[in-house]
Amino acid sequence: MLTPPAISTATWWVITAVTTAMYLAVLIPVMPTHQYKVRAACGPLLGLIYLPAAAHLRQHSLETVLAMHSTVMIAFCAGFAGRKKEMRKIAEEERLFGKKGNHPTLAAQVVTAFVVALVLFMWVTGKFETYP
Repeated sequence: MLTPPAISTATWWVITAVTTAMYLAVLIPVMPTHQYKVRAACGPLLGLIYLPAAAHLRQHSLETVLAMHSTVMIAFCAGFAGRKKEMRKIAEEERLFGKKGNHPTLAAQVVTAFVVALVLFMWVTGKFETYP
C-alpha cells in the first residue's frame, strides 16, 4: 500500500488555492447560462464555509478539511471537463420542457470523478490505514 504524503498545513492552503482557481477556470466556462455560472462560482465559497463547521463538529483537523475541499474541487473539474455542449443541451431542455433529460455519459463521468476523488482523499489523509 502506498504511504500517504506528509503535507503541511501551509502546503494544503496552497493546494486549496490552486484547486479552487482550477475549479473556477474549468467549471465557469462550461456552464451554459449566467445563472449556472453564478451557482458554480459560489461552490468554493460554500465549501469553505461548510467544511470547517462540519469538521469542527466531527473533530477533523484543518489538513483534513483542506484536503476534502481540494479533492472536491478536482472532482468537479474532472466531472464536467469537456462537457460544454452537453451542459448547453441540458439548459435548453430545462428551458423548453421544464426538466432535464437523462445524460448517462455525463452522469458516469461525474460519478467516476467523485469516486476517484474519494480514493485520492482517503490516500492523502491516511484514511486507508484505518480500514482492514
